[in-house]
Amino acid sequence: SIDVLGVNIESWCSSTQTFDVNPDGSIGTYKDLYQHLEDSKIPLFFSELGCSTDPFNRDNGLEKGYRDWKQVQTILGSDMIDRWSGFVAYVYDGPHDFRMTVGYPWDGSNPLELSRDMENFATELDFLVIDDHESNQSGTNTTQGDLCRDDSSLPRAALSDCCDLDLLPVNKMPSYRQGSELPAVQAVEPPGFVAAANLLIFRCFTFLCLYYVIKFILSTRGSNDAQPEYTIPSVELDCDDGPKRKSSKNYQTFQ
Repeated sequence: SIDVLGVNIESWCSSTQTFDVNPDGSIGTYKDLYQHLEDSKIPLFFSELGCSTDPFNRDNGLEKGYRDWKQVQTILGSDMIDRWSGFVAYVYDGPHDFRMTVGYPWDGSNPLELSRDMENFATELDFLVIDDHESNQSGTNTTQGDLCRDDSSLPRAALSDCCDLDLLPVNKMPSYRQGSELPAVQAVEPPGFVAAANLLIFRCFTFLCLYYVIKFILSTRGSNDAQPEYTIPSVELDCDDGPKRKSSKNYQTFQ
């Protein structure tokens, strides 16, 4: 069975994109996806979110190489929040056209400096917090954005009690390995005298074994090529008295 469904999406590559309409006038990618999965019985979330900075349409005046992340308010706002449970923004560190930090490569321990791309992402989250705060002030019952604020002690305390988790603002988020020492790289030492001597002995032994094996094969082949000996009877004749004696001699035949 499926417990949760994650969808990777790299759409929303223009600041003119909206939930309802794509820049080319077709139905919005997010709206189309929402309608197709509206009746889902399992939790939905975006397991990878964010368009590449290379094709992003910078008609909003952003600096080159940065995204505006306007889709954040669409996903966590009233358009999709009733069916979709959030997203994973792509990416803290990775391909250059998706990276939200500077100082590549990441050493796995020390947090990287946040880029303008990450600042734009955080700004969109802040808008959600502000909107939610105003809704609470007006008496509207909503929990949208509660988990992102420093003063939302109740959800943070609940997560701490049940799951040993603490929610932090994005600019205070440490590396998952911060505070722990990176494993030391084991240097490969060159072989010592004993190891070198053992290697030399092994190679000499192997050479001698091969030498005697080849010599044995060649000697066996030479004996098989030799012609067999035949016993040919011979008779000595005496012209005066006729045959006097018979003898047998071995003769080697040659070709």
